Amino acid sequence: MNTRLSFKLKIILAILFVAGVLAATAGTALAVGCTPDGQPYVEVHDWLPNETLEVYANGQKVGEFTTDSNGYGRFAFGQPGVSYELLLKRPNGQEIPAGTIKCDLPELTRIDVTPPEVTLNVNEQQQFHAKCYDAQGNEIPITPGWSAAGGTITTGGLYTATTAGDFTVTASVQGSTVTGTATVHVNPPELTRIDVTPPEVTLNVNEQQQLQAKGYDAHGNEVPIDPNWSALEGNITRGSGGLYTATKEGDFTVRASVPWSSIIGIARVHIGQDDDGDGIRDTVEYSAPNNGDGNGDGVPDRQQKHVTSVPSATGQGYITVETTCSENQDVWAYTDAEACLGADFDYDYDYAYGLVGFCLPCSSATVRIYFHGIDELSGYIYRKYGPIPPDFDKPQWYTLANVIYGTTMIGGQVVAYVEFILVDGELGDDTGVDGQIIEPGGPAFIAGDFNMDLVVDFADLRFLAEQWLSGPGSEADLDGSGQVDNVDFALFSRNWRRQP
Repeated sequence: MNTRLSFKLKIILAILFVAGVLAATAGTALAVGCTPDGQPYVEVHDWLPNETLEVYANGQKVGEFTTDSNGYGRFAFGQPGVSYELLLKRPNGQEIPAGTIKCDLPELTRIDVTPPEVTLNVNEQQQFHAKCYDAQGNEIPITPGWSAAGGTITTGGLYTATTAGDFTVTASVQGSTVTGTATVHVNPPELTRIDVTPPEVTLNVNEQQQLQAKGYDAHGNEVPIDPNWSALEGNITRGSGGLYTATKEGDFTVRASVPWSSIIGIARVHIGQDDDGDGIRDTVEYSAPNNGDGNGDGVPDRQQKHVTSVPSATGQGYITVETTCSENQDVWAYTDAEACLGADFDYDYDYAYGLVGFCLPCSSATVRIYFHGIDELSGYIYRKYGPIPPDFDKPQWYTLANVIYGTTMIGGQVVAYVEFILVDGELGDDTGVDGQIIEPGGPAFIAGDFNMDLVVDFADLRFLAEQWLSGPGSEADLDGSGQVDNVDFALFSRNWRRQP
């Protein structure tokens, strides 16, 4: 072989060898360290430009980064306080150990929780977030733990309100006394219903019945209540007791209420005999006007299934219900508040004689209702509370059409009455077509129509002015507070120029 050629070949091979060595060792200039907030990082210098490197910590890939045109790159990862054995892997599979790194946890001085304050309803949720900082205001990448009162909270900070009140949500880090807090105001759930159990009971005089009351919201969730109990007749333990003692014969309403809501629950108590099965005791019907013959047909009401006499719920005398159905069932007198259980007051109307409800087991019936002690119902309209067709889904107040208003002589007294026809499943019945008619209703006049001319006008305003600041018993005391004042004027104004 030519000596000169052999020498050149050796030089070329030497150059290639050196280049291979340099390529193989390029990128060995690297360092590990800690960021100001305590996060570990790996950094390379004079690496091959635009090379993507995979980063492994403790045998697990934690990410990758690409060097710049100068062969520089940096990758931060992980948590403070954890020891990591690092390894870089090049695209050609070469693995380069980068050493071990453990960064000290920066001194935690503040945890901010957001939102810092929130108002929720029971069963509502709120996502909270927390950030940790050192004394210089640098954020520390720590995931805090969560705790809460008045509800539950997940490890991710999702809070669920479970009870009403004011509570604190706390974010904390193990090993540190620093905490962050947020305030949660949980509104009491809106009370929409109070159920009293048993809802109806029959007792003898001196017998007792324990009653229970539970509150519910619109979604059927129980609302904790401490009910107050009241009864027109008989004795009932006040506060949350609910122990009723029968003291006289009759048909009575027991109420459960709470001071912070208008919602009420009721139970019916029957004491004594009811021979005709209409729901009203014989002694009550016996005491009706005209010697217990409220409709003046010559037969005592207590002996007729289709005629029932009951005292009005407002104390304005007796009401007698006469129907063409074979029998009346579950007859009861209500105030307007009892009819709607305090959930939907008919503020624009005044029910001087309350309402009367009953069930008729027939497909249609003519109903005549006598109001003893009043000789006319001029200025009144007949109002009802209950679901309406076709859906029968939501109870509401409405005016019943085609009502006849009249008077008749009973026992030598002029008695006013209303008369109308009810049909199963049609307006006036509380349920669909089911073989029975359920009716709660009563005569009412527009609140503020003091002269009963079916319109609230200047004549009524003059009367209101004359009664201004009058005490209990004034017809102008529309809210029943015992004084004619600004509240009554506000109710009066709602109905200005209003007609049925």
